[in-house]
Amino acid sequence: MTDYLLIAHADKQRLSLLDSHSLNVIRQFDVPGRVAVLGASSNGRYGFAVHRDNDCVTVIDAERGVVTAICAVGQQPTHFHAHNGHCLIFNEGDGSVTIFDESKIPDFKVKKVKQPDHGSALLLHNRLLVGYLRMGCVEVYDYDAPQPLHTFDGCTTLHGAAQVGDTALFGCRDGVLIVRLDQDNFTSVKLANPDGTPDRVRVGLFATHPLRPVALGNFGHGLALIDLETQSIRAMTLPEPPIKFSFDEDGNNALILTCDGNLRQMTLGGHTRRVVPATTATIAPKGPDKQTRPTFTLGGGLLHFTDPERQSLVQMNGGDLSNRVEHSLDFSPANLIYLRG
Repeated sequence: MTDYLLIAHADKQRLSLLDSHSLNVIRQFDVPGRVAVLGASSNGRYGFAVHRDNDCVTVIDAERGVVTAICAVGQQPTHFHAHNGHCLIFNEGDGSVTIFDESKIPDFKVKKVKQPDHGSALLLHNRLLVGYLRMGCVEVYDYDAPQPLHTFDGCTTLHGAAQVGDTALFGCRDGVLIVRLDQDNFTSVKLANPDGTPDRVRVGLFATHPLRPVALGNFGHGLALIDLETQSIRAMTLPEPPIKFSFDEDGNNALILTCDGNLRQMTLGGHTRRVVPATTATIAPKGPDKQTRPTFTLGGGLLHFTDPERQSLVQMNGGDLSNRVEHSLDFSPANLIYLRG
């Protein structure tokens, strides 16, 4: 089994496939458009470069080091989600969902659901769940049926989706909507934001870990810990706004890149364990400046961090954040993902 990194170029319509240990470039691929989203299949073999402006997706097979296919999937493909052998893409321009069975790539299905919207989609045991921002609801579809089986309302300006086992999470303006599958029956519960949450502070992005019954979410200048067992949301305070966050590989800690250029390792109880400098640049909060911001990915015991300003890639131990090594690139890196094959 070999570990890889797939990196999108910030200044070109190109992808680079690297050995994640030596950081040597194995192959470069020219692609048909700007990479809006870069996602990995749940088995780690395939990389999906989503070209929102070109209505297509480039599929990279890391094991073979080739472009498997360029798939015309629907209009304005945007939200990507991979879990348990399937990859889903919500196409905002025509209100459809593209579904890849990872055992049958590059074949895929496109299912029309509703009108164009900013949506999120995932699968729970062959039932398709679709959340809509403008409609503020989640619909449950049988895999092949044209009409929804259930509709769960009350999730105003829905944004972001994730799943942990048989539970789906959707971000709402005033909390998180939880949808569960229990013996072929779907139920829902709305978790309210903590008392005193300021206006416009909400969860709209998630990070999950397969071994933990909790999720992390963005929450203003901090993070939210969504506990599925206690059905509660707890705010986690940070000294600087988060840019990127995830669990570590064991699921015991949160890893957070903040606007001051530091990478923070925190327990799920909110205790800071380590703070290491990731970049010397000050990172602007997300806004209209279109700055290519640093990001990171985890895999194979290593953490890799992009520094677009310095055109470099930083590698360190994913457990204790030690052994920091900076590697120069001949391009400015944008997003990156970990793959294996």
